[in-house]
Amino acid sequence: MAFRTYSEVLMPEDALLSSAVGELQRRATQRGATHLVVDRAWTPAMVAWSNTARASGQAYRCDDGTR
Repeated sequence: MAFRTYSEVLMPEDALLSSAVGELQRRATQRGATHLVVDRAWTPAMVAWSNTARASGQAYRCDDGTR
């Protein structure tokens, strides 16, 4: 799964990334996923501002073992 977010105003990249990961988690849950492994995002070693962010990862649905 992947999700890209866009803001009309400049925001700190870590805040945008957090928002994108939250939306990715919400969408994975809606599709029935029980686990989500989010790919590591590249972030520069400085404070950066942007208006876009992208999050991607693998969503899994695991059986709870009760049948």
